[in-house]
Amino acid sequence: MKSARPPGAPGPCWYTASLGGSADTTPNELSSLQAHLSGCLAVRGRWFHWRRRTDALLNFVAARLITTALALGLVAALVWLL
Repeated sequence: MKSARPPGAPGPCWYTASLGGSADTTPNELSSLQAHLSGCLAVRGRWFHWRRRTDALLNFVAARLITTALALGLVAALVWLL
């Protein structure tokens, strides 16, 4: 059951209570969820783990671009001096 949505609110708002009905999932819902998750796992592929790690590293570096550049410059200077 949909609730009333305030004007300008993004997307639909939903009740989270069961409103007197069963709050359990049905076997049909669980079967659909299992099929969906199996499809998701198949699409991810064997290199998904590495892509996720690489994305996390790139996001970390991008958020700290100046600090990362200074740290790499310091390491390069130390290697050059030694």
